[in-house]
Amino acid sequence: MRHYSPLEEVNLAAKLADLREDNYYNSLLLDSLIELLVEKGVISREELYEKARHRDGQVLLHNHHSSDDFRNQRHHSDAMGSSATLPPFL
Repeated sequence: MRHYSPLEEVNLAAKLADLREDNYYNSLLLDSLIELLVEKGVISREELYEKARHRDGQVLLHNHHSSDDFRNQRHHSDAMGSSATLPPFL
């Protein structure tokens, strides 16, 4: 296992903070976009749920075909539990 210098640890922590901020910003934009599309009647929440479930199934099926990706799929399934829920913005 690699040991990091104090400066490297600080840099890693800063990168993680930046990623969290980017994730929050992207989630906020996505949530706003979904709300606008639903409010304007462009798409319903049910259609979004259906599409998300379909896309999630495609990703899991695709990952199953590769032994390296299969481990990622198993980790994803374990982390999400047996009945994965959709993100809060859906």
